[in-house]
Amino acid sequence: MRTFSLQSIICQLLLMTLLVLTSCKPRETVNLSNYIATVKIEEPIKGLCDPKNVVYILPLEGNGQESAEPPYPYTTIENELNAKGMVAGASQPSEKSNTISLYINCFGELLKCEVSAQFAGYEEGIKQYFMSLKGWKPARIKGMKYDSMMMIGFELKEGKIVLPDHLKNRK
Repeated sequence: MRTFSLQSIICQLLLMTLLVLTSCKPRETVNLSNYIATVKIEEPIKGLCDPKNVVYILPLEGNGQESAEPPYPYTTIENELNAKGMVAGASQPSEKSNTISLYINCFGELLKCEVSAQFAGYEEGIKQYFMSLKGWKPARIKGMKYDSMMMIGFELKEGKIVLPDHLKNRK
């Protein structure tokens, strides 16, 4: 029978502990504060400052990113869209989604608006309304102005456009 000295047992235990500790390193955490999402532009958009560097702002606290802002508060925009009867009489199933995609350059000019709505015939009026808005504040990242793309989801309730509360509470 083989015998082990106390020293060799302690040495083996220390070696095994060291092996376990080095193989079980903690997971690295992902830091999104320096992450910048860019948008691939498929078709040229006239007026972009840097077509290869169009950003989509991530609304994370402390990351230095600020979304482009319209010239009026979102509540005003919602009220004007509804006052003009943009979607009067329209209805949609509640599970359907509607999106307004806006491309704003580094000078605060709205260059392109796309409307993806789940009810036919109303997209052009919504697009024309947004294109008429002048004086946008451009997106910024750590103080620098950027071309940006933003998406605004909306619902249709009782023949009226309803913008999300998080937008209406911003400005």
